[in-house]
Amino acid sequence: MPRTRYFYFCSLPWALARTLKAAISMEALKMAIDQAVAMCSSEILKGLVHHSDRGVQYCCDAYVAMLKAHEISISMESRGRFL
Repeated sequence: MPRTRYFYFCSLPWALARTLKAAISMEALKMAIDQAVAMCSSEILKGLVHHSDRGVQYCCDAYVAMLKAHEISISMESRGRFL
């Protein structure tokens, strides 16, 4: 059976704004990536999964490019799924 390494971040960076502009979400993502890079000692974070809803701030080209630059897998909620 293959072994899988799991990483748990004790505190995740976050930001709060009154708009859905991607800039504030990207600031929080950059803080989270910087924290993960420091923990893993690598700029490549292959195996890490970023899960979000389908908000415009998470789908914009710049946000997705930042995830892909670090080889982070992208996972999004199914359309119309409400919790």
